Amino acid sequence: MMNTDKTKTMVFGDKQISSKICIDGIELENVEKFIYLGSNMTYDLDCSKEIAVRMAKAMANLKALDKI
Repeated sequence: MMNTDKTKTMVFGDKQISSKICIDGIELENVEKFIYLGSNMTYDLDCSKEIAVRMAKAMANLKALDKI
């Protein structure tokens, strides 16, 4: 069974899709961004947010080492 409430679609390169995808009469939502395996995925393949998140995590880990 597919959970259509949790299932989303995303088209890389364009916000809008030309044809909608329907499963059992339910139209799937098209999203602009989502997190997949810990990485931020966006429709325009912009990696600036992903870099900022990784740098923030690295800085937090470095600050945690100051206590040692």
